[in-house]
Amino acid sequence: MIRLIALVLAILVSGCVPEVTAEKLATIKTIGVVLAVGDNVTLKRVGVTVFGNAEKTFYRPQWGLKRDLFMRIKSQLGNRFDVREAMMPLDDHAAPSKIRTAFAEVRPPGLDAYLVVTTISILFDGTNQPYRGAGLLRISGISSFKVSAYENLSFGLYDGRSLERLSFAGSSELTDVASDVWVDSLDGASEAQVRRVREVLLSLPNENLIRAFRRMHLE
Repeated sequence: MIRLIALVLAILVSGCVPEVTAEKLATIKTIGVVLAVGDNVTLKRVGVTVFGNAEKTFYRPQWGLKRDLFMRIKSQLGNRFDVREAMMPLDDHAAPSKIRTAFAEVRPPGLDAYLVVTTISILFDGTNQPYRGAGLLRISGISSFKVSAYENLSFGLYDGRSLERLSFAGSSELTDVASDVWVDSLDGASEAQVRRVREVLLSLPNENLIRAFRRMHLE
């Protein structure tokens, strides 16, 4: 099990977000999706002791993870809304205050609403070890280890005119995968090993993403 500590803290820090009303949602026709999630893949080790902990992050824009995420979001929301790609200058863990400021440079402007997607950090249960964004998690035991693929995201829906945050939810997918998918580095791995890591991340389930949209009343 995992604990959504970072998500709880984010909600407490940013204040209470009122539940978006059905009347308000009825006025939303176009949604711009801003993916402030980076193109990074993280390989995270959680050891039995602190000496076994390690983390490496690799920039892999050619893997198409952001494009895949947009298409998954569009497939879930596209029957109800006109879902479009949007952009604004944000890093992958931007605070709500920075998001509101960045709207001055949103492209395209003037849509009914914007869904801003950022990454969140999760602490693995029983440890102080956070893991953020998307990647592989290797958890060691006394004589064995297991490997999981993960994706940790937050979703904020903003009014396209007032910039008020209408709703907010987090999503954390954590799926066990074959232990031989693990590699210590993407740079030193074979082409076949790198392909397997990419395929695993592109095939993560959507259950928690769907639940997040339902909590936001977007589905």
